[in-house]
Amino acid sequence: MEKKKKKTPIEISQLGRFIVEQTTMDVQTKNTHPSEIPMKEKNPAAVALGRLGGLKGGKARVEKLSAKKL
Repeated sequence: MEKKKKKTPIEISQLGRFIVEQTTMDVQTKNTHPSEIPMKEKNPAAVALGRLGGLKGGKARVEKLSAKKL
């Protein structure tokens, strides 16, 4: 037998409370801390390319600047 769904309240204050209860219900039942969620492993090739760009990026930008902007 299925549970009966609660009727949505018509009064504004009751509706507000109903919405808050519905949105926070899932958060309270799961209780997962962000540090407990496993992180996706990064692609080593993409990490290496990004690192290379970061290492040479600042020097290349300085060389391209005009004397006025330095």
